Amino acid sequence: MEIIIENLNKYYGKNHVLKDVSLTLTPGVYGLLGPNGAGKTTLIHVLIGLLEYESGTIQVKNQIMFNSDEYISKIGYLPQYPSFYPEFKIQEFLEYMCVLKGVNPSEIQSKIDKLLVSVNLSNKRSHKIKTLSGGMKQRLGIAQALINDPELLILDEPTSGLDPKERIRFRNIISKLAKDKIIIFSSHIISDIEHIADTIFLLKDGKLIVEASQSLLLKSIFGIVQEMSISKEELVPLSEIYKITRVKQLDNGYLIRFMSHERVGDAVNPDIEDVYMYYFGDEYEQLDTL
Repeated sequence: MEIIIENLNKYYGKNHVLKDVSLTLTPGVYGLLGPNGAGKTTLIHVLIGLLEYESGTIQVKNQIMFNSDEYISKIGYLPQYPSFYPEFKIQEFLEYMCVLKGVNPSEIQSKIDKLLVSVNLSNKRSHKIKTLSGGMKQRLGIAQALINDPELLILDEPTSGLDPKERIRFRNIISKLAKDKIIIFSSHIISDIEHIADTIFLLKDGKLIVEASQSLLLKSIFGIVQEMSISKEELVPLSEIYKITRVKQLDNGYLIRFMSHERVGDAVNPDIEDVYMYYFGDEYEQLDTL
């Protein structure tokens, strides 16, 4: 599948929430980052057909019409706040979802078995959903999103509520799926994006301000991210000058990580959290080009 989005605009009344967004999506993992209100969830809802848009085009290759039944059948979606039928048992819920998604009846049980293993819920299949923890419900949501072997998989805050071990399991699942699927991963847990996304989209105020590979993004701010050791007395005045992103306490002061276009400390290798802070920090000028 290939999806081409050109000059997409979406309004809520007079509020312009998506502004001329243009993207081309091919198989791979895309990390969607931006502050609250940037338009991330709105873009997701447009892509899965929940919201109409006012102008622009969305074209799907391979003779598939956007928002047609065929297109919808190729989508897997995990919303940020998934809802379930609390009285259903896990097994019953997944059987129900398999029927809704048109899975061949002879394949339903084997598919459920594989999904429950992948999300570590095999020993809970007879439990009612209302008895599950938040993390277990999130894993169940991931399982239902994969039922139809989707070509477009959209995950909105999928690792919310998962412990570190479960998050690693989830990242491994997504990495295995990335060869032949378009996967859009929206999360505030930047380390998860960093581990699995090939390309990162940065949305701000409804505009796509950057679309780039991780390596290019990190290269673009190398030298700006710096560290230096300071005394305790220097922390407050320096925080008024530089964007300090991390502080580590030392025996006689602090090791600070900060951003500056002038070399005043030791340049360090940036990470995606640094990229986020650079582009969405109000005090710092964005790069014009990558």
